[in-house]
Formats: sequence, C-alpha cells, structure tokens
Amino acid sequence: MMKTFTGSQIENHPFVIFMTSGNYRRMLTALYYVIQGSEGQKEYRRQAVNYGFVVGSFVVGAVVSALLMHFIHIKSIWLITISLITIMVYYSSEVKRLGLKETNL
Repeated sequence: MMKTFTGSQIENHPFVIFMTSGNYRRMLTALYYVIQGSEGQKEYRRQAVNYGFVVGSFVVGAVVSALLMHFIHIKSIWLITISLITIMVYYSSEVKRLGLKETNL
C-alpha cells in the first residue's frame, strides 16, 4: 500500500499522502517566502495553495470522520472504508486508462 503512493506529486512538488506534518511544513515555508517577498513569488504562492489544499483536506477528513463516528458509530468506519476503496479503484482505472505507469495522474 505504501509503495502505491510513494512519489506522489502536485506540479512537480512531492507531498505525503499518509500524514500531514511534512505537507504542513512545506506550506508554511512557502507562505513565509510569499510574505517575505522572495524571488519566485508566483511559484511559492502556488506551492502554498497546493499544500494548503492537501493540509485542509486532511483536517476536513479528520473532522468529518469524528462527526460520523459520533452520529453513526461503527458504521462510519465502513462508510469511510468503502469511500477509500472507491477512490482507489477510480484512481487505478484512470492510471491504467491513461497509461501513466511511470508518471503521476
């Protein structure tokens, strides 16, 4: 499973799919360079937005999972599992359909 998502990238910038600490650090670093007015501001702004989406998605997913667990209890685990399997099947079919064995989607 870990090997499947190794080397994931957004616009040639690596990101980690299983935890958000590295993505959070990269987002803050890019924001720092944007605020400081460093050279390549447009690129750093784009990085900050991309990593912000990854971190924000992680946080939203954690909150939604907690709320589901509170309201529908153990069934929430099945709902989340089915959602993740559906996403993995779709992703795998797109990689196969587009012939992306060596590149990212």
